[in-house]
Amino acid sequence: MSAHLHTLILNVKLLGKDIHEHLINPIVKYHTYEEGFMLLTTNRNPYKWLNVIGVVLGWVWRPL
Repeated sequence: MSAHLHTLILNVKLLGKDIHEHLINPIVKYHTYEEGFMLLTTNRNPYKWLNVIGVVLGWVWRPL
């Protein structure tokens, strides 16, 4: 594995953890994940789909 690819993967993992902390944890306060997901996707944030991808990445790398 090249050093560049390894660095990229590491950065994505850190981004996933960061997004998980800032987006998933507040959403967990809602009764269901569907409500949290609806809140996330209906947000007026222009990067809402990037947020959704970040949430998915956060869950994928959560055990690491």
